[in-house]
Amino acid sequence: MLEFLSGVNQDQFIDMNPGVFFPHDRPLGAAKLLSRAPLIAITLLIFSAGVANATSVSLISGGGGFIMDGQSYNETRALDVSVLSPMDLIVQSMTLDGINGSGLAKAVIYDSSTHSLIASAQGTVTSGTVTVPISARLASGDDYLIGFYGMLGSGDFLQADFPYTESSGLFHVDGAFQSPFDAFPDNHNLFAPQVSMQVSVPDSGTSLGFMMIGLAAMVGFHRCVPRFAYQRRP
Repeated sequence: MLEFLSGVNQDQFIDMNPGVFFPHDRPLGAAKLLSRAPLIAITLLIFSAGVANATSVSLISGGGGFIMDGQSYNETRALDVSVLSPMDLIVQSMTLDGINGSGLAKAVIYDSSTHSLIASAQGTVTSGTVTVPISARLASGDDYLIGFYGMLGSGDFLQADFPYTESSGLFHVDGAFQSPFDAFPDNHNLFAPQVSMQVSVPDSGTSLGFMMIGLAAMVGFHRCVPRFAYQRRP
């Protein structure tokens, strides 16, 4: 602790000791907060890039046609889709509905061009439906076969009017395909399985909001913080 000499006030002491500074020479509370603006701005910008909403997509919505009851489901059934979204989509889960039997259902996502299996996961059908968590990145503009394999007895399918764009506008559905095995489905079929997905879609409004706040904080840092708040007294 510094002690003042008798008869010497603070200003005189500062003049005598230019290298010593007092608490009031440090940034004030608001200035301290603003001094952290660049870090806050960077954090908001990074966070905004990852903001996303989970959107439910039914791949048979928008397909017109009519439901056909009691079709065989002892095979792989899938839909050939093109990603219309201008940004890549992240699949979080897949659901199969309309099953009349029971058993294990395996969700599958294949690359239409290479026939490679991108992702798979399985779950048990309960009361005609099954939802399984699954993770896959679907690239904008690319084509995929998305469906389920299982020895499930039978199911109800949509005899769709191919091709069509499903109701969310994220996918164009080109047709239905089938394989008698747990393998890439390459046989054309008339019936679309009742497949839906949860996908992660970037929320441009929220992201833009955070980016604007971040940019404003960076600009405010340069304009609003008094320079003297950071300068020691001479």
